[in-house]
Amino acid sequence: MALQTSTLTVPTYRLAGWAAIGSGLIGIAAFGFLLSAVLKGTATLPHDVSIIIQSLFMLPVVYALHALARRESIDKSRLALYLGLGALSFIVFIMLAGFIKSLGDLLYMVPQGIFGLWLILICRLMAGKLSRALRWLGTASGFGLILIALFLLGYALFVDPIILQGGPPPEGYVIKINTANLILHQILWIGSIMGLPTYPLWSILVGNLLLRERNTLDEICLR
Repeated sequence: MALQTSTLTVPTYRLAGWAAIGSGLIGIAAFGFLLSAVLKGTATLPHDVSIIIQSLFMLPVVYALHALARRESIDKSRLALYLGLGALSFIVFIMLAGFIKSLGDLLYMVPQGIFGLWLILICRLMAGKLSRALRWLGTASGFGLILIALFLLGYALFVDPIILQGGPPPEGYVIKINTANLILHQILWIGSIMGLPTYPLWSILVGNLLLRERNTLDEICLR
């Protein structure tokens, strides 16, 4: 059944705006928790919980931006909708499954990379509604998230597939240090810098734009 985006109301867009801002703030916290876990060896649980909440908050944002982008291209905006909602849903599912160690803790990077593709696509679709700076920010963030996903897939293929498993490594496990490992960690570092802090910032700025909605759907103008 076709989605009837024309029925969205002004409060719906305002709700999406606040959700985007909330997602961004939580995303900044998640980035901080990740840095703490990497640099200080603290627990990853706060980061994992933050990623779940960040992703849930982004669901209404994806739908609201689809309603705006569909005026430019219905087919492409529908593709973006499915990419965005699907990626966010799988991020939440994988993170929850990781709590019981039924899936690898890092598998969420794959749908996160797909969400990066959504970011790039939605920024292109909304060229007439988002500022050039905001589109570049979203595109850079999207590429960063894609690079993080490529790190995970590349590591599993060229270094060790154990990265896809849930739970701690077996006793006596030794990390394989080779050229592929070094290159892939450089990709991870670049992707993390490009994507993890910029995605929350983009979300907050888009949320502020959504909150500017005054009257009806036809009068929305994000510039």
